[in-house]
Amino acid sequence: MNTSSKKTDTPHWQGRSRFVSRGRIEWYGEQGDERYWYDYWKARLTANYYMAAENTSLLQDELGRILLAYLSPHGLHLEAGCGAGYWVAALRHRRLRI
Repeated sequence: MNTSSKKTDTPHWQGRSRFVSRGRIEWYGEQGDERYWYDYWKARLTANYYMAAENTSLLQDELGRILLAYLSPHGLHLEAGCGAGYWVAALRHRRLRI
């Protein structure tokens, strides 16, 4: 499948296979090419991108529930450059130190 022509309004991790083991999350799916990621971020990085993250109900989001379950509210967490900081904004709004 050519990922450059694939358009979606859902986050790229939804619809992919996931595996959770020993506190680690692994996602499996088709790799996006340069055009896919250009289109993906161009569509999502709007003026209210971080506001939307802060308003996300983490308890109602599949990945949000996993992050809340495994990240201690008392620890300091390192974000490893996965995207434009959506989850950092969402978790910082919940008072986690990211």
